[in-house]
Amino acid sequence: MVALLLLRLVTACASPPAEAGLDARLAGVEAEFQPALSALRGAVRDDADDTARGILDRLMARKPRGEALELALAFERILAGRAALGELSSTLLFEELERRDGSRELALELFQVWVNLGALDVELRPGPTSLRLERESIDARGQLGRRVNSEVLAGFDSWTLPAGGAQRRSLGVFLLPVPTDSMAARLTCTVSHLPGFVLVDGRELPAQRLPQSTLSRQRLADFMPTAPVSAAEWLTCARSPRAHIAALLERTVRLAEGEREEVLRALARDQADIGRAAWERAMPALRWLLPEGRQLSSPEHWRQALAVRAAALERERGGSGPVLDIPQVRR
Repeated sequence: MVALLLLRLVTACASPPAEAGLDARLAGVEAEFQPALSALRGAVRDDADDTARGILDRLMARKPRGEALELALAFERILAGRAALGELSSTLLFEELERRDGSRELALELFQVWVNLGALDVELRPGPTSLRLERESIDARGQLGRRVNSEVLAGFDSWTLPAGGAQRRSLGVFLLPVPTDSMAARLTCTVSHLPGFVLVDGRELPAQRLPQSTLSRQRLADFMPTAPVSAAEWLTCARSPRAHIAALLERTVRLAEGEREEVLRALARDQADIGRAAWERAMPALRWLLPEGRQLSSPEHWRQALAVRAAALERERGGSGPVLDIPQVRR
């Protein structure tokens, strides 16, 4: 994913140029430092931070000057910022609230928690924080209901995180009703931050890739059974020519998260053994299991999408890094 080119302006700091400007800057560096800076740039871009640190240490031992020094120090700030962020983690959690008004609607308070696992105190100053709320429902015919709202949250521009400590803040209270005639409803909350800064050990460092946190909560209709369903049971039902779509959907909304992933892996792995009729029966259920595929309209599209997804998960540990934002050196 291309990194957002939006670091906040602060006193004595100019806006950082995008990677597109790096070629010109590198071309202006003394020739003796260009190979090392190019290698450093590649290592940082590929998230090979240990390799990048080794290249940087050897480069600094050669005492670079002028633009070479500026770029070396800029890359050092990126690496230091990544190291600081590597000690932090963000998670979301729900707390169910007791309803005293007699309502049967589920009320959930959403919290964000930042944890500092490092040995140094940290102040995190993210860019603007946004909250995306997606409410979905599904009925026995496989018809999906969906509503999405987004907002920028105020008051979340600074998190004070002592060494080994954490900070928790409420993001609001949200209701999760199940619409009439629906089998289940789901609320998915996503919190994201634009790039900002992290203050650690007296330094203000770029925080360019703050983690995005997502949390979902599903609620079954009162008439639904609640016993969990295994992936094996779901797959047996999906393959059965006698299974009605409502029976498969009823099992779909009762799959646990781990079982859901097993279903998707099995469909990607064994798709050649699953007939077209079974795929067509499964499509409404798949739209609930994998919401990003809700626009897929044929078994062929689903086969391809699940195969691509499986391959992407295998590559997730590697992959190319985002476009770099090179911060200016602070004087």
